[in-house]
Amino acid sequence: MEETKKIESGDRQLVTEKRIVKIDDIIPNPFNPNEQSDWIFQKMKDTIQSKGLFGSIIVHEFAGIYQILDGEHRHRACKELGWKEMPVEVSIHLEENDVKFWTLYFNNMKGSDNVEKKAKLFEEIDEGQAQLLPFTSDEIRNTKELFKFDFSKYDEQKEIAASKKTNAISATVPEDIKVLWERCLAVCKKDKIDISIMVYKMCDEFLKANDLEYIHFLEKKEQDRIQAVVDKDMEKAKEKEMEENA
Repeated sequence: MEETKKIESGDRQLVTEKRIVKIDDIIPNPFNPNEQSDWIFQKMKDTIQSKGLFGSIIVHEFAGIYQILDGEHRHRACKELGWKEMPVEVSIHLEENDVKFWTLYFNNMKGSDNVEKKAKLFEEIDEGQAQLLPFTSDEIRNTKELFKFDFSKYDEQKEIAASKKTNAISATVPEDIKVLWERCLAVCKKDKIDISIMVYKMCDEFLKANDLEYIHFLEKKEQDRIQAVVDKDMEKAKEKEMEENA
């Protein structure tokens, strides 16, 4: 058994200890909302069987056994693979509200992938390793295509749209499309909606349904936005901690 490690922060003290314990002495907690599809779970199970378990699951002592805070699916996979013991990192016993807090924390504090960096990683690992990851062959191939994609072209289009320049567009369409278009124009006029907004929404929905590169571009933008919010919150937390410790 490894030495107990103590981490102190203000008036709070967290104690964790690494152990190898019987797998039947580990139970999930009833509050965990995280779910995996059968397909993703099988990918995890295959990876553990092929490459082993990397690291420990996190538990707390509960009524003489161990209740999981993070790692329920890894525990289930190891159990189905016939493991008798597994490594855990054990905290002191936690009250129910703390168990709920840490369950949500571990499920939601893992961040998201930068699309371009993810594409580069797919280019660099071998095919056998890629097949163990929770992605279909099409997803892997499409992601690798992003490695060659110039994301700046969408930024340029966005800048042009933002400049409010007016451009005339003409097209020959069937009568039913003409009627549909005229109806859209009538709604815009009645509700005082900028026609460019209506056209943007139409194009946006079409591209979301048919253009994989556009979808990944939007995903990247959303990831960047979320990361900026997280970074801002962390900066505020650091500033608050510095003020409290001053």
